[in-house]
Amino acid sequence: MGAAAGHVVDMVCTMPAPPRSGTPQGSVRGGVGGGRLWRLWRFCRTWRIGSAACRHSEPGPAPGPTGHVSSLTPDPTGRVSGPAPGSIGSGAGDARAAVVADARRGRIAPLTESVIRSADWDGRDLSGESHHRVSLVDVDMTEASGRGAEFVECHFRDVRFNASVHEDAAFVNCAFTRCTFFDAAFTGCKLVGSVFDDCTFDLLKVEGGDWSFTSLPAADLRRATFNGVRMREADLSGARCAGAVLRRVDLSGARLEKADLSRCDLRGSDLSSLDPYTAVLAGAVIDPYQAITVAATLGLDVRDG
Repeated sequence: MGAAAGHVVDMVCTMPAPPRSGTPQGSVRGGVGGGRLWRLWRFCRTWRIGSAACRHSEPGPAPGPTGHVSSLTPDPTGRVSGPAPGSIGSGAGDARAAVVADARRGRIAPLTESVIRSADWDGRDLSGESHHRVSLVDVDMTEASGRGAEFVECHFRDVRFNASVHEDAAFVNCAFTRCTFFDAAFTGCKLVGSVFDDCTFDLLKVEGGDWSFTSLPAADLRRATFNGVRMREADLSGARCAGAVLRRVDLSGARLEKADLSRCDLRGSDLSSLDPYTAVLAGAVIDPYQAITVAATLGLDVRDG
């Protein structure tokens, strides 16, 4: 990055954190006083932290007699605070560099403080558990279940949520990378601000809850079901939803450009932000009230009689 750009980064980083959303100044997709400014501020801080980590690597564990860095033994939950046996590049500097890489691609993964690697949580009861800024890597959560679990600013990588059941759980501002959600069920869960990248959602069932500001660009949701879910300002651009069920979903302010909604059941959903010219709607199922909304968007003059 050039000197001028670096000066801009330093200037933005000295600013106090701007409001993220839900404030009079703007929203995540609103004006420069809202979410866009917050994203710029977050990116600049992330870039500066990552650059410092690259220039001044943090000291790691002392090498052992063989010259290899010793690994920490995971506790019964699988949590480790350092590299696991056989792992490479698990230090804080590499973690921050990964955050910078995501930021440069336009996506910012949460900066985590601890790691749970290759843990077997198959059938685990997650009720009441709380995890903050944890990186979960290659964790098997098949048929895990529970009520009220809390994950805040966590990063799930290659995690298997297959056939898991979550009730009133929170996955707030989390990142999901290459995760599988086959036959998973989320009821009344909060996933506000979470990002999904290269995940699979076959037979995913979501009932109620708040998925506002989630990022699901180009996601394959063709076999997924969302019913009564709040998805305000969610990013569904390029999402493949052909044949999916999106009933009574609040999609106000959502990004739906280039989304394939053909044969999708959209009855009862808020389609006020849908542009029929940029989305595929062939065979989509809508109710009479939605038909009026779509007709008005097309510039038609709808009258009684």
